[in-house]
Amino acid sequence: MSDDLITIIVASYNHERFIQEALNALINQTYKNLELILIDDGSTDSTYEKVLEMKPQLERRFVNLYIEKQENIGCPLTVKKLVNLAKGKYIFSIASDDVANPDAIEVLHNFFLKNDDYICVVGDNEFIDNDSKPVLMDIEKRIVGEESHHAFKTFLEYAYIRFQKLYGKRLFGRNKLEDYDYIPYELLWYDHLIPIGLLIKTDIMKKVTDFNVNTPVDDVYIHYQITKLGKEKVLNVPLVKYRLHSKQTINNSNHLDAARCTRFYELYLLDTKYPEFKIADIENSWWYLDHKVEWENSKNSPYWDEKYYVNKYPEVMEQGWVPLIHYLYIGKDLGYLPSRYYESIFHRVHKGRNMLCEKKLVTKLKRRLKIIYYLLVLILSQLPLIDCIISAKYRLKCMRGVKKYWR
Repeated sequence: MSDDLITIIVASYNHERFIQEALNALINQTYKNLELILIDDGSTDSTYEKVLEMKPQLERRFVNLYIEKQENIGCPLTVKKLVNLAKGKYIFSIASDDVANPDAIEVLHNFFLKNDDYICVVGDNEFIDNDSKPVLMDIEKRIVGEESHHAFKTFLEYAYIRFQKLYGKRLFGRNKLEDYDYIPYELLWYDHLIPIGLLIKTDIMKKVTDFNVNTPVDDVYIHYQITKLGKEKVLNVPLVKYRLHSKQTINNSNHLDAARCTRFYELYLLDTKYPEFKIADIENSWWYLDHKVEWENSKNSPYWDEKYYVNKYPEVMEQGWVPLIHYLYIGKDLGYLPSRYYESIFHRVHKGRNMLCEKKLVTKLKRRLKIIYYLLVLILSQLPLIDCIISAKYRLKCMRGVKKYWR
């Protein structure tokens, strides 16, 4: 049996309650030749101190141990740093609140021994709660009892129903991830439903962790890149216990926005670097079309001026943003102007709304006419005769109208 060195990478952040359980699970792995690289990404609780308490045990178990605490830079850049430190032939990645089964790494490594043409393999996930008790999850990723409709014991059970709910028969019976010989790139555009706890060849991992500000969700970005480079397999055997709790990012609206940002960057890559992956099968996915429509409409909008945007907001390029992605993810919420067109006093910049996708030019003209009308009424109301005719209530309405439509 091969005894390839395998690197376990862990990016920890504010998991003081769970980190020691996660590390004990790694200590108890049946596969022996392991190194552990753990970086705490600026935890504000006692996570790092909990890690240091276990340092003697970790040093005895692993052939190489690296532990560090850094200022908070976010998960993607922390993962990139972890990967660059890896010395093993393979990398096993797990979150600091999840728990690997004792044979998890051994099972995944055995798959590679028999299937060297693959570059990544991952097993199924079961669910646990904050007290590490087995639980069931519903379609909305909430903890539920057995009596609940669609109560799932494993992630692959959930993925099967999720695909069925989103696409019905349009996937032509290809709902089961474990039935695929390998996960095709296009399937990721039907929803991101890959379990956690992957084992990947280190040289591949170093190619796919080229993170930047446009890729705030690392797992979404990684799997898009993996499936472009080689074959990824999902095994129908639970290997990692996936913790469901209130702080989980997957239930957070900010996380959903960040995932959308990452997918916009993938569309940008399809436009600029990987046009061969714009295949017909993707077009059957409303998930893909939803992103594509907003991206294409924004990119081709007569109201988008990239040169204007980067000149007005130089920090966008300085931080490494693709300008349009910055506008869609951050700029619109901050009231950034996508073009000189919106400098007009007749336009109100709507924070949080993508102005580039608005095809309601008539609505824009109505706004201009309304503000002209309201201003005219207020000006004329200064005349004694008109002032007698216009009620105070209507004057207040006009003032509110000016405030509403004035940028």
